[in-house]
Amino acid sequence: MPSWIRIALSLSACLGLWACSSIPAEKLSVGTSMITNGGETSLWEEIPMSAIQSKDKVYMVSYVRWEPVEESAGFHDITWNWYQGTQRVHRCESTHLKLEKTPYRLWCRTQAAGLGLGHFRVEMLIDGVPMASNEFDVVNVAPAKDSTVTYRIDSAKAGVGEKGPFLAHCTNALDVSREIGFPPEAAAAGLREGSVVLILVLTPAGSLKDVKILSASDKLFEPAAIRAATRLKCNGEGLVAETPLRWELTYKAH
Repeated sequence: MPSWIRIALSLSACLGLWACSSIPAEKLSVGTSMITNGGETSLWEEIPMSAIQSKDKVYMVSYVRWEPVEESAGFHDITWNWYQGTQRVHRCESTHLKLEKTPYRLWCRTQAAGLGLGHFRVEMLIDGVPMASNEFDVVNVAPAKDSTVTYRIDSAKAGVGEKGPFLAHCTNALDVSREIGFPPEAAAAGLREGSVVLILVLTPAGSLKDVKILSASDKLFEPAAIRAATRLKCNGEGLVAETPLRWELTYKAH
């Protein structure tokens, strides 16, 4: 048998094995899917958002799962269709992508300004099979300069007074909150004021851990509060143990 025929047969066999080893799209599932702008720092932030400012990038991020978990899902074609109403306004795709390990993160991004203002929907398909869909609004909202921000430390647990000690440990807290400003998600929904209470644990080394939302006047205020917490620069001077901090942010738009 000529060598070129043997090579062709070998390649066909390999391709056949790849196809057989792929898990069909119908047996894949999406655990989490979100719209986000990726945050405003150098660190990637997966914060679900319902409104994106026109100056930002917009990402659709989805986590695909399958069984058996110890195996690859094989090669698949991924497509993202972006719609405004019934009209497709953007499309991106990744062909012959190998889904190595579950959960596998799939994402597509574009500039929000390129979409324009309004309401949008993104649909993610694997091998033509719809797998996830998310909706969001592109808004053109400038940060409210008069957003008021208050801070409190949990004196019962920390054994210290109010306001002053928190700002002494996290000196950039006021600047961070004012830079982020009034949450665009809340403004897009017509809200003019709101508040969020966070619980943060400060270590003697100056790092923050276990950031949690204790309460919020509306869930639309939560993403901005989390973004503010991730940008805090704190020090643990004078602390001998991990210290719970209570941080209350109160927003008011023009």
